[in-house]
Amino acid sequence: MSGSVTSNGPHLRTCCKRASGDKDLKDPSFSLQTVKPCCGPFMRVTGRQPRSFSVCSRNSKDWKMLDHLQSYPSTNEILHVTPEEFHLWKVLQETLDFSLWKVKVGWQLVENSAIISFSGPQKVVSNAKTAISKLMILLNSTVRMNPWPGLIQEQKKMSGFFQVGNGLSLYLWKGEASTFRASVIMSLSSGPLDRQNKVKPVPKVRVQRQHILNDRGIPQVLLQVVLSSSWAGHSSGRKLTSRDESQELTASAVTLALQAASQEKSASLVIHPTGPTALAKGITQGVKAFKNMQPMGSSLKNLTVAVTDDDFVAEWEVECCRWWPSGKNLRVLLPYVMSSWEAVTTEVVFGSLFSQKTDVVVFPWILEPHNKSWVQETTTQVRTALETILTAQNLVHGNIITIPASSLPGLHCQILYIICLDVRLVQQCLEVSKVIQQVVWSCLDNFLGSFLESISFPILDLETTGNSNSLCIMLEEINNFLKQKPNTWMKLVQIIQPLQAATPQKMTEYFRTPLEMSIPQHWEPMDDNPVKTVKLSSNQVEYQRVAQKFKYSMNKTTILKIERIQNPYLWTSYIYKRNWMEKKNPPGVQNEQFLFHGTKAKNCSSIIENGLKSTCRKNGRYGQGIYFAVDAYMSSQFCGKGCQGSKFLFQVRVLTGEYVKGDSELILPPRKPGGGRYDSLVDSMGMPRIFVTFFDDHSYPEYLITFC
Repeated sequence: MSGSVTSNGPHLRTCCKRASGDKDLKDPSFSLQTVKPCCGPFMRVTGRQPRSFSVCSRNSKDWKMLDHLQSYPSTNEILHVTPEEFHLWKVLQETLDFSLWKVKVGWQLVENSAIISFSGPQKVVSNAKTAISKLMILLNSTVRMNPWPGLIQEQKKMSGFFQVGNGLSLYLWKGEASTFRASVIMSLSSGPLDRQNKVKPVPKVRVQRQHILNDRGIPQVLLQVVLSSSWAGHSSGRKLTSRDESQELTASAVTLALQAASQEKSASLVIHPTGPTALAKGITQGVKAFKNMQPMGSSLKNLTVAVTDDDFVAEWEVECCRWWPSGKNLRVLLPYVMSSWEAVTTEVVFGSLFSQKTDVVVFPWILEPHNKSWVQETTTQVRTALETILTAQNLVHGNIITIPASSLPGLHCQILYIICLDVRLVQQCLEVSKVIQQVVWSCLDNFLGSFLESISFPILDLETTGNSNSLCIMLEEINNFLKQKPNTWMKLVQIIQPLQAATPQKMTEYFRTPLEMSIPQHWEPMDDNPVKTVKLSSNQVEYQRVAQKFKYSMNKTTILKIERIQNPYLWTSYIYKRNWMEKKNPPGVQNEQFLFHGTKAKNCSSIIENGLKSTCRKNGRYGQGIYFAVDAYMSSQFCGKGCQGSKFLFQVRVLTGEYVKGDSELILPPRKPGGGRYDSLVDSMGMPRIFVTFFDDHSYPEYLITFC
């Protein structure tokens, strides 16, 4: 049995649009071609080709010649592998994109031995053989769940692979969650229970949600979920909270996280439990519940549980074996394993582009208007050499030229990728972000097939200097590339920001702030306080607006004070869910309403700090959820008196979305005929006065009204 694949050129995703009728500004159709410059060999990826050359398609016979390294001495090397590794290699061919490789690959199985052969430029062949050798050992060891000493990190080990159903696979790892390139990371912890006092615990769940860049530069959604219990008094006749209740709380949190990840079209989610082993059963119950309600064609394919505790690993593995069969499909497992062992770090650094010591440096060459700030960073010798090489070519927008660094004086890299850009075309393009994405993807395509380890990009400010949105686009595109083309030989992708553009602290804060929201401008400074209440003056418009809505049904009462609640963590979570609901629901739906919620005085501080929690909901006529009323009078019936006879009422922002009439037996909104669930329940479809929600982030207590 044998085979071979020969290919070695980057694949370009065409993504520009025609922006002008001017023939000089027409968008190119990107393709590949080899040319011979006067200053040494290089490969050109070009749009509009010179007439003396023909355009090569992806299926062209000339595709294998598209490499600036083709004029270098060629060599052949052989890698001996075991039959087991050879079997993995055959399966792996569906994941590895050989069309990008700069080497010719062949393989053969003879009796009880197998070989993989590489032929091409000497340095690339050597790098390819080393990379594939390590990859095969890693895959074989991981699939057998027997780490290879010295190669596989001891702090990360795969312990289980299960097929849950509906296209969802579950993986158990012993290790840290931060090492995975997942769309969503859920940190799940549980506060210790006080076993000394026989009291009834009141369970609480605290959820914080943010967009972050993790330590490896991966854009992710981080869900920090804390399950804890507070004690509400002493009673010898009451028992401790049962384990079943704790597990139900865990299961609900996991189910909601999986639902949110699926609704946001995420492909992968990592759960990192750090609490007691009792959480294992709750996580299992949550996954089972999600599987039963998971819609067909869900984008969520991979669920990873990453644990550092040996006892938890053992407990979780037992739970999984009870409910799901062990996975056998290597076509599902191997791409995931490659993605899990991918260890690329993305860094945003400040400095000079040409001082970088990475293997590859990407250099933009501006055609019209002729050149820009990047050239000004170079020495006179480098500028002269670049102009000598490039002036002889018919350069057009879309060219990507690779030049050995030895052709230019004073460079520390091995290869220079020169991107030819026409700023007029870019600025008139309807989607400048597409141009940035294409440049990043095309360079990474070519870089991947070279089996090098590190590459540096400049910040591609194609609209305005210091545009931080360009940086965000680049980070997202790098992340998307590595998700779709996992590998184990790339190590570092740098984005170089000029020193004068921004300070490192500002850039760090930008990416650690949720991307879709901002704190309301009328809030007072928090002064490092996590939560703050601000007493409003009666002559403020804000006070009068809240008071008017309250007085509509409570005109015989006296307002003692109105306080604005400033809780950035609750606000962040709420705004994320509001943005999601506005995208989910059809136009015309009133997704948000301002309603009232009455409570006892002793609950006010907890609501201000933690919000209205679904775990504290009670049975009711219209569903077992959190109740809100359109009129303050109706909610006031549930207000207990505080000191000096005062009462407390919250005015709350509530995501009511699409609703349906409730029922006392409902613990979640029912499913809609077209798929998905309703957002809330009501007392009447004609003119609802009562709304019932079931999720913590569907409400934000905005004002606390004290009255008598």
